[in-house]
Amino acid sequence: MMNKSTDPKVAIVILNWNRYKDTIDCLESVFKLNYLNYQIILLDNGSSDNSVKKICEWCRKRKEPIKYVKYNIKTAKIGGICTKETEIRKLKSNRKLVIIESLENLGFAEGNNICFEYILHCPTSFEFIFLLNNDTLLDPNSLKRAVEVAVNKNCSIVGFIIKDMNGKIVFSGDWRRSELFYIRQSSPIIKLKRDIPSNAVIGCAMLIHKKALIHHKNLHGYYFDKNLFLYGEETEFCLNIKRAGHKIFIAKDAIVYHKISHSINPSWRESTKLYYMTRNAIFLANKLLSGGWLILFHLYFPIARLKVILTKLFELKSKEAFSIIQGLVDGYRKMGGKWGAQK
Repeated sequence: MMNKSTDPKVAIVILNWNRYKDTIDCLESVFKLNYLNYQIILLDNGSSDNSVKKICEWCRKRKEPIKYVKYNIKTAKIGGICTKETEIRKLKSNRKLVIIESLENLGFAEGNNICFEYILHCPTSFEFIFLLNNDTLLDPNSLKRAVEVAVNKNCSIVGFIIKDMNGKIVFSGDWRRSELFYIRQSSPIIKLKRDIPSNAVIGCAMLIHKKALIHHKNLHGYYFDKNLFLYGEETEFCLNIKRAGHKIFIAKDAIVYHKISHSINPSWRESTKLYYMTRNAIFLANKLLSGGWLILFHLYFPIARLKVILTKLFELKSKEAFSIIQGLVDGYRKMGGKWGAQK
Protein backbone atom coordinates (compact mmCIF):
# COMPACT_ATOMS: atom_id res chain seq x y z
CA MET A 1 0.00 0.00 0.00
CA MET A 2 1.22 3.49 -0.83
CA ASN A 3 1.50 6.32 1.64
CA LYS A 4 -0.30 9.61 0.93
CA SER A 5 2.84 11.59 1.61
CA THR A 6 4.79 9.59 -0.97
CA ASP A 7 2.09 8.99 -3.61
CA PRO A 8 3.35 9.77 -7.12
CA LYS A 9 2.18 13.14 -8.46
CA VAL A 10 -0.62 12.69 -11.03
CA ALA A 11 -1.85 15.21 -13.61
CA ILE A 12 -5.52 14.57 -14.37
CA VAL A 13 -6.31 15.75 -17.91
CA ILE A 14 -9.95 16.50 -18.79
CA LEU A 15 -11.23 18.01 -22.05
CA ASN A 16 -14.53 19.86 -22.22
CA TRP A 17 -16.55 20.78 -25.29
CA ASN A 18 -20.02 22.26 -24.77
CA ARG A 19 -20.82 19.86 -21.90
CA TYR A 20 -20.05 21.83 -18.76
CA LYS A 21 -22.69 20.00 -16.67
CA ASP A 22 -21.02 16.67 -17.36
CA THR A 23 -17.62 18.22 -16.67
CA ILE A 24 -18.76 19.58 -13.31
CA ASP A 25 -20.16 16.16 -12.38
CA CYS A 26 -16.82 14.62 -13.35
CA LEU A 27 -14.88 17.17 -11.29
CA GLU A 28 -17.12 16.47 -8.31
CA SER A 29 -16.12 12.81 -8.50
CA VAL A 30 -12.44 13.72 -8.85
CA PHE A 31 -12.57 15.80 -5.67
CA LYS A 32 -13.95 12.74 -3.83
CA LEU A 33 -10.96 10.56 -4.74
CA ASN A 34 -9.09 8.78 -1.98
CA TYR A 35 -5.90 10.11 -3.55
CA LEU A 36 -4.56 13.56 -2.75
CA ASN A 37 -1.41 14.09 -4.78
CA TYR A 38 -2.87 15.33 -8.06
CA GLN A 39 -3.53 18.43 -10.13
CA ILE A 40 -6.32 18.81 -12.70
CA ILE A 41 -5.52 20.23 -16.13
CA LEU A 42 -8.85 21.10 -17.76
CA LEU A 43 -8.81 22.23 -21.39
CA ASP A 44 -11.95 23.78 -22.87
CA ASN A 45 -12.04 22.92 -26.58
CA GLY A 46 -13.58 26.09 -28.00
CA SER A 47 -16.99 25.70 -26.36
CA SER A 48 -19.85 27.98 -27.40
CA ASP A 49 -22.10 27.38 -24.40
CA ASN A 50 -20.23 29.53 -21.82
CA SER A 51 -18.64 26.39 -20.38
CA VAL A 52 -15.61 28.17 -18.97
CA LYS A 53 -17.78 30.78 -17.24
CA LYS A 54 -20.05 28.10 -15.77
CA ILE A 55 -17.14 25.98 -14.55
CA CYS A 56 -15.42 29.01 -13.02
CA GLU A 57 -18.67 29.96 -11.25
CA TRP A 58 -18.89 26.45 -9.84
CA CYS A 59 -15.28 26.70 -8.63
CA ARG A 60 -16.00 30.00 -6.89
CA LYS A 61 -18.99 28.51 -5.08
CA ARG A 62 -16.78 25.67 -3.89
CA LYS A 63 -14.02 28.15 -3.07
CA GLU A 64 -11.68 26.18 -5.31
CA PRO A 65 -8.74 28.35 -6.44
CA ILE A 66 -7.98 28.06 -10.14
CA LYS A 67 -5.30 29.09 -12.60
CA TYR A 68 -6.89 30.33 -15.85
CA VAL A 69 -5.18 30.94 -19.19
CA LYS A 70 -6.16 31.25 -22.85
CA TYR A 71 -4.49 29.30 -25.65
CA ASN A 72 -4.37 30.31 -29.31
CA ILE A 73 -3.10 27.44 -31.47
CA LYS A 74 -2.70 29.71 -34.51
CA THR A 75 0.06 31.63 -32.77
CA ALA A 76 1.11 28.70 -30.55
CA LYS A 77 0.76 30.91 -27.51
CA ILE A 78 -0.93 30.74 -24.15
CA GLY A 79 -2.32 34.10 -23.14
CA GLY A 80 -0.85 35.65 -26.30
CA ILE A 81 2.41 36.53 -24.53
CA CYS A 82 5.34 34.30 -25.45
CA THR A 83 6.34 31.26 -27.43
CA LYS A 84 4.54 28.07 -26.45
CA GLU A 85 7.29 26.44 -24.40
CA THR A 86 8.35 29.64 -22.68
CA GLU A 87 4.82 30.53 -21.72
CA ILE A 88 4.04 27.00 -20.54
CA ARG A 89 7.00 27.25 -18.21
CA LYS A 90 5.50 30.43 -16.74
CA LEU A 91 2.33 28.64 -15.63
CA LYS A 92 3.63 28.03 -12.13
CA SER A 93 0.71 26.95 -9.99
CA ASN A 94 0.25 24.73 -6.97
CA ARG A 95 -3.49 25.04 -7.33
CA LYS A 96 -5.60 21.95 -7.75
CA LEU A 97 -7.22 23.12 -10.97
CA VAL A 98 -5.68 24.73 -14.07
CA ILE A 99 -8.15 25.79 -16.78
CA ILE A 100 -6.79 26.32 -20.29
CA GLU A 101 -9.29 27.85 -22.71
CA SER A 102 -8.67 27.15 -26.38
CA LEU A 103 -10.10 29.59 -28.90
CA GLU A 104 -11.13 26.71 -31.19
CA ASN A 105 -11.99 23.02 -31.09
CA LEU A 106 -8.67 21.20 -31.36
CA GLY A 107 -10.13 17.71 -31.17
CA PHE A 108 -9.29 15.00 -28.66
CA ALA A 109 -5.76 14.42 -29.93
CA GLU A 110 -4.45 17.99 -30.13
CA GLY A 111 -6.37 19.08 -27.03
CA ASN A 112 -4.56 16.41 -25.04
CA ASN A 113 -1.26 17.29 -26.72
CA ILE A 114 -1.53 20.86 -25.40
CA CYS A 115 -2.12 19.52 -21.91
CA PHE A 116 0.83 17.15 -22.27
CA GLU A 117 3.07 20.07 -23.23
CA TYR A 118 1.99 21.96 -20.12
CA ILE A 119 2.51 18.93 -17.87
CA LEU A 120 5.95 18.04 -19.22
CA HIS A 121 7.27 21.62 -19.17
CA CYS A 122 5.78 23.11 -16.03
CA PRO A 123 7.92 23.27 -12.86
CA THR A 124 5.71 20.75 -11.02
CA SER A 125 7.16 17.28 -11.44
CA PHE A 126 4.43 14.82 -12.44
CA GLU A 127 5.08 11.09 -12.66
CA PHE A 128 1.76 10.03 -14.19
CA ILE A 129 -0.85 11.54 -16.51
CA PHE A 130 -4.45 10.38 -16.06
CA LEU A 131 -6.59 10.95 -19.17
CA LEU A 132 -10.23 11.20 -18.18
CA ASN A 133 -13.30 11.87 -20.31
CA ASN A 134 -15.57 14.57 -18.94
CA ASP A 135 -18.58 12.24 -19.23
CA THR A 136 -17.23 9.86 -16.57
CA LEU A 137 -17.63 9.42 -12.83
CA LEU A 138 -14.88 7.89 -10.70
CA ASP A 139 -15.07 5.33 -7.96
CA PRO A 140 -13.26 7.00 -5.01
CA ASN A 141 -10.56 4.29 -4.98
CA SER A 142 -10.07 4.12 -8.76
CA LEU A 143 -7.00 6.32 -9.15
CA LYS A 144 -5.31 4.89 -6.07
CA ARG A 145 -5.74 1.34 -7.39
CA ALA A 146 -4.50 2.26 -10.86
CA VAL A 147 -1.36 3.96 -9.53
CA GLU A 148 -0.66 0.96 -7.28
CA VAL A 149 -0.79 -1.34 -10.31
CA ALA A 150 1.47 0.98 -12.32
CA VAL A 151 4.03 1.03 -9.52
CA ASN A 152 3.83 -2.65 -8.54
CA LYS A 153 3.80 -4.00 -12.10
CA ASN A 154 6.27 -1.40 -13.41
CA CYS A 155 4.01 -0.70 -16.38
CA SER A 156 3.64 2.38 -18.55
CA ILE A 157 -0.12 2.35 -19.14
CA VAL A 158 -2.92 1.24 -16.84
CA GLY A 159 -6.48 0.78 -18.01
CA PHE A 160 -9.61 0.87 -15.90
CA ILE A 161 -12.70 -1.32 -15.66
CA ILE A 162 -15.28 0.76 -17.53
CA LYS A 163 -18.94 0.41 -16.61
CA ASP A 164 -22.01 2.16 -17.98
CA MET A 165 -24.23 4.13 -15.63
CA ASN A 166 -26.24 0.98 -14.89
CA GLY A 167 -23.14 -0.84 -13.68
CA LYS A 168 -22.68 -3.08 -16.74
CA ILE A 169 -19.05 -3.69 -17.69
CA VAL A 170 -18.32 -2.37 -21.18
CA PHE A 171 -14.51 -2.66 -21.14
CA SER A 172 -12.07 -4.78 -19.14
CA GLY A 173 -9.09 -5.18 -21.47
CA ASP A 174 -8.19 -6.12 -25.02
CA TRP A 175 -5.99 -9.07 -26.01
CA ARG A 176 -6.48 -9.27 -29.77
CA ARG A 177 -3.55 -9.31 -32.15
CA SER A 178 -2.75 -5.77 -33.22
CA GLU A 179 -3.77 -6.66 -36.77
CA LEU A 180 -7.34 -7.24 -35.59
CA PHE A 181 -7.93 -3.94 -33.81
CA TYR A 182 -9.78 -2.57 -36.82
CA ILE A 183 -12.54 -5.16 -36.93
CA ARG A 184 -14.66 -4.62 -33.82
CA GLN A 185 -14.28 -3.94 -30.11
CA SER A 186 -13.51 -6.99 -28.01
CA SER A 187 -16.09 -8.37 -25.61
CA PRO A 188 -15.38 -7.56 -21.95
CA ILE A 189 -14.64 -10.16 -19.30
CA ILE A 190 -17.39 -9.86 -16.73
CA LYS A 191 -15.17 -10.22 -13.68
CA LEU A 192 -11.38 -10.03 -13.55
CA LYS A 193 -9.81 -12.05 -10.75
CA ARG A 194 -6.48 -10.25 -10.93
CA ASP A 195 -4.70 -7.33 -12.56
CA ILE A 196 -3.82 -8.54 -16.03
CA PRO A 197 -1.78 -7.45 -19.09
CA SER A 198 -3.64 -5.96 -22.04
CA ASN A 199 -2.71 -4.91 -25.57
CA ALA A 200 -4.60 -1.63 -25.30
CA VAL A 201 -6.97 0.43 -23.17
CA ILE A 202 -9.66 2.95 -24.07
CA GLY A 203 -9.03 6.65 -23.70
CA CYS A 204 -11.99 7.58 -21.50
CA ALA A 205 -9.84 6.56 -18.51
CA MET A 206 -6.16 5.91 -19.09
CA LEU A 207 -3.19 6.27 -16.73
CA ILE A 208 0.09 6.93 -18.55
CA HIS A 209 3.59 7.11 -17.10
CA LYS A 210 5.42 10.27 -18.13
CA LYS A 211 8.29 8.24 -19.58
CA ALA A 212 5.89 6.58 -22.06
CA LEU A 213 4.72 9.96 -23.40
CA ILE A 214 8.29 11.17 -23.84
CA HIS A 215 9.37 7.91 -25.47
CA HIS A 216 6.45 8.00 -27.93
CA LYS A 217 7.21 11.61 -28.89
CA ASN A 218 10.87 10.77 -29.42
CA LEU A 219 9.98 7.78 -31.62
CA HIS A 220 7.11 9.25 -33.66
CA GLY A 221 7.38 13.04 -33.35
CA TYR A 222 4.05 13.45 -31.52
CA TYR A 223 2.14 12.30 -28.46
CA PHE A 224 -1.26 11.76 -30.12
CA ASP A 225 -1.67 12.12 -33.91
CA LYS A 226 -3.66 15.33 -34.43
CA ASN A 227 -4.66 14.18 -37.93
CA LEU A 228 -6.97 11.62 -36.30
CA PHE A 229 -8.75 14.48 -34.44
CA LEU A 230 -11.22 12.16 -32.71
CA TYR A 231 -11.28 8.37 -32.12
CA GLY A 232 -8.39 5.95 -32.43
CA GLU A 233 -5.64 8.06 -30.89
CA GLU A 234 -5.28 5.86 -27.81
CA THR A 235 -5.33 2.70 -29.95
CA GLU A 236 -2.34 3.87 -31.97
CA PHE A 237 -0.58 5.12 -28.84
CA CYS A 238 -1.05 1.81 -27.00
CA LEU A 239 0.03 -0.34 -29.94
CA ASN A 240 3.13 1.81 -30.50
CA ILE A 241 4.00 1.73 -26.80
CA LYS A 242 3.52 -2.03 -26.68
CA ARG A 243 5.79 -2.50 -29.69
CA ALA A 244 8.41 -0.30 -28.01
CA GLY A 245 8.60 -2.73 -25.08
CA HIS A 246 6.38 -1.00 -22.52
CA LYS A 247 3.86 -2.94 -20.43
CA ILE A 248 0.11 -2.27 -20.33
CA PHE A 249 -2.09 -3.57 -17.51
CA ILE A 250 -5.75 -3.49 -16.51
CA ALA A 251 -6.38 -2.70 -12.83
CA LYS A 252 -9.22 -4.97 -11.75
CA ASP A 253 -10.32 -2.74 -8.84
CA ALA A 254 -10.09 0.62 -10.66
CA ILE A 255 -13.69 1.39 -11.63
CA VAL A 256 -14.89 4.24 -13.85
CA TYR A 257 -18.50 4.86 -14.86
CA HIS A 258 -18.98 6.18 -18.40
CA LYS A 259 -22.04 8.01 -19.71
CA ILE A 260 -21.03 6.84 -23.22
CA SER A 261 -20.41 9.60 -25.81
CA HIS A 262 -21.97 12.43 -23.76
CA SER A 263 -18.92 14.52 -24.64
CA ILE A 264 -20.28 14.71 -28.20
CA ASN A 265 -23.39 16.73 -29.02
CA PRO A 266 -26.35 14.31 -29.38
CA SER A 267 -27.64 16.00 -32.55
CA TRP A 268 -24.66 14.76 -34.60
CA ARG A 269 -23.10 12.16 -32.32
CA GLU A 270 -23.70 9.00 -34.36
CA SER A 271 -22.81 10.48 -37.76
CA THR A 272 -19.62 12.02 -36.38
CA LYS A 273 -18.61 8.78 -34.69
CA LEU A 274 -19.19 6.76 -37.88
CA TYR A 275 -17.19 9.22 -39.98
CA TYR A 276 -14.11 9.37 -37.73
CA MET A 277 -14.09 5.65 -36.95
CA THR A 278 -14.29 4.84 -40.66
CA ARG A 279 -11.66 7.33 -41.80
CA ASN A 280 -9.28 6.74 -38.89
CA ALA A 281 -9.38 2.95 -39.27
CA ILE A 282 -7.90 3.47 -42.74
CA PHE A 283 -5.27 5.88 -41.38
CA LEU A 284 -4.24 3.49 -38.60
CA ALA A 285 -4.16 0.44 -40.85
CA ASN A 286 -1.87 2.24 -43.31
CA LYS A 287 0.42 3.29 -40.47
CA LEU A 288 0.50 0.10 -38.44
CA LEU A 289 -0.08 -2.80 -40.84
CA SER A 290 2.12 -4.17 -43.62
CA GLY A 291 2.29 -6.95 -46.17
CA GLY A 292 -0.56 -9.44 -46.30
CA TRP A 293 -2.34 -7.94 -43.29
CA LEU A 294 -2.57 -4.55 -44.99
CA ILE A 295 -3.84 -6.10 -48.23
CA LEU A 296 -6.41 -8.12 -46.28
CA PHE A 297 -7.60 -5.00 -44.48
CA HIS A 298 -8.17 -3.07 -47.70
CA LEU A 299 -10.04 -6.03 -49.21
CA TYR A 300 -12.23 -6.46 -46.15
CA PHE A 301 -12.85 -3.00 -44.77
CA PRO A 302 -14.65 -1.22 -47.67
CA ILE A 303 -16.95 -4.23 -48.11
CA ALA A 304 -17.75 -4.30 -44.40
CA ARG A 305 -18.48 -0.55 -44.45
CA LEU A 306 -20.69 -0.98 -47.53
CA LYS A 307 -22.82 -3.41 -45.56
CA VAL A 308 -23.26 -0.80 -42.81
CA ILE A 309 -24.09 1.89 -45.42
CA LEU A 310 -26.84 -0.26 -46.91
CA THR A 311 -28.22 -1.00 -43.46
CA LYS A 312 -28.36 2.70 -42.63
CA LEU A 313 -30.10 3.50 -45.93
CA PHE A 314 -32.63 0.73 -45.29
CA GLU A 315 -33.29 2.30 -41.86
CA LEU A 316 -33.75 5.71 -43.58
CA LYS A 317 -30.67 7.08 -41.82
CA SER A 318 -29.16 8.76 -44.87
CA LYS A 319 -27.06 11.21 -42.83
CA GLU A 320 -25.27 8.35 -41.10
CA ALA A 321 -24.81 6.47 -44.40
CA PHE A 322 -23.28 9.60 -45.96
CA SER A 323 -20.89 10.02 -43.03
CA ILE A 324 -19.49 6.52 -43.63
CA ILE A 325 -19.10 7.19 -47.36
CA GLN A 326 -17.32 10.46 -46.62
CA GLY A 327 -15.10 8.69 -44.09
CA LEU A 328 -14.07 6.17 -46.75
CA VAL A 329 -13.40 8.91 -49.31
CA ASP A 330 -11.37 11.06 -46.91
CA GLY A 331 -9.52 8.05 -45.54
CA TYR A 332 -8.31 6.92 -48.94
CA ARG A 333 -7.59 10.52 -49.98
CA LYS A 334 -5.51 10.89 -46.76
CA MET A 335 -7.48 13.94 -45.63
CA GLY A 336 -6.97 14.21 -41.87
CA GLY A 337 -7.92 16.66 -39.16
CA LYS A 338 -11.37 17.97 -38.38
CA TRP A 339 -14.17 16.77 -40.64
CA GLY A 340 -14.86 19.48 -43.24
CA ALA A 341 -12.03 21.77 -42.11
CA GLN A 342 -9.93 20.79 -45.12
CA LYS A 343 -12.60 21.86 -47.62
